[in-house]
Amino acid sequence: MSPIWCRIEFMKKIIILLAAVLVIGVAGFIFYIAQDSPDETSVENISNEGQKTIDVKDLNGTCVNNPSNASSLIGYRVNETFASDKVKKTAVGRTSNFDAEVTIRDNKLQSATVEVLVKNLKSDSDRRDSAVNDRALEVSQFPNATLRIIEPDVDLADVKQGEKFTKPLKGTLTLHGVTKDVSFEAEGNWGNTGINLAGSIQINLSEYDIEPPSVSGFVNVEDQGELEFQINFIPKETK
Repeated sequence: MSPIWCRIEFMKKIIILLAAVLVIGVAGFIFYIAQDSPDETSVENISNEGQKTIDVKDLNGTCVNNPSNASSLIGYRVNETFASDKVKKTAVGRTSNFDAEVTIRDNKLQSATVEVLVKNLKSDSDRRDSAVNDRALEVSQFPNATLRIIEPDVDLADVKQGEKFTKPLKGTLTLHGVTKDVSFEAEGNWGNTGINLAGSIQINLSEYDIEPPSVSGFVNVEDQGELEFQINFIPKETK
């Protein structure tokens, strides 16, 4: 076989190999962006199963996140863009492993605190989780995120059992070592499950000194995102 023919055969093999890699890459990319994002948080998504009957007066005192309710969660929601912003995907990372408590006095919500180890947030991509933990949120330096809700104007005695209420809330969010005032709208209800709260907070990552991660300019994360939560609180003594 002549040297020229050998080079031609070699180039054919290279072209076939590159074509196979391209097909696999495109197929993987299509599969990746086709994954549906989880539903947005809502009290209607909080499970009512396995809960004992609770009267509104039983909620006075300190209520804490119910660790046995897997539908109780906190997380983030951001938009990722691909191929020069021509393709967009909503990325969601969540965990049910966090601490939260709400103080109720005379049937009125007094305050609430939610704290999460950021490294516990998991999405549908290990690669994304690594980028978020190592480059964006720098969890080794800033391991916790904390939401404090201050003076919520909610009187549970004015809300019927099982009836959903919507209230504007305010507080502070500490993320990536930066604390900012936040205002947002939340929904809730109370009943056999205790008290449920759900909502989302619009944030700009740059305001928390977070540099949105990117992959070689091909995958980029938009600056605006959301912190979202849906939490089932139960009386502390029943935890």
